[in-house]
Amino acid sequence: MKPIRDELKDLYKARGHQGGDLTNSSQTIAGMVNAIRRAEEAEAVLSPLTVSMAPADTEFWGKTGAQLQSDITVSGDFITGSLLEDIDEDGITSKWGTGYFIGIKLTNIDTDATKILVGLEPSVSSGLLDITEDPDKIALLKVTHKNNQVLTAIQYDAAGHKLTQKFSLSGLTLVPADAE
Repeated sequence: MKPIRDELKDLYKARGHQGGDLTNSSQTIAGMVNAIRRAEEAEAVLSPLTVSMAPADTEFWGKTGAQLQSDITVSGDFITGSLLEDIDEDGITSKWGTGYFIGIKLTNIDTDATKILVGLEPSVSSGLLDITEDPDKIALLKVTHKNNQVLTAIQYDAAGHKLTQKFSLSGLTLVPADAE
């Protein structure tokens, strides 16, 4: 049987929030209840954003979106489609190594959002990227463990509300370079 505090922490995480966001003051039962309440308030305040495939002609360090992925679809919190392995020694792979990359575009961002972060969790090296000032809200992310990583998008507003959205990558098909 789990302690109540651990059950509340599991509930907090199950609703899409990060355990790392919990502070020492939220480690008590009352603190956990307050953290869940604050998270629910944020969900009531900020509107979810939309994630979609980056346009096929988007250029990522000399490659187009069409050269890296195809048929990317987001349905609810599940992403499907194909990622095409990049083994060329070019801009992308010289920075991040060969592998599979997904280009995504964020739209319908809440008008009250003052900060927007996006990335894969767990991250291999880059962590979440701040794309608040990025005019096109397009990000390129390296997928290393599609069954363990999730795409995470977080919006913050000036009042301190935070809305976290998570999208499963397990439905992606990884197409090796020699199979293309």
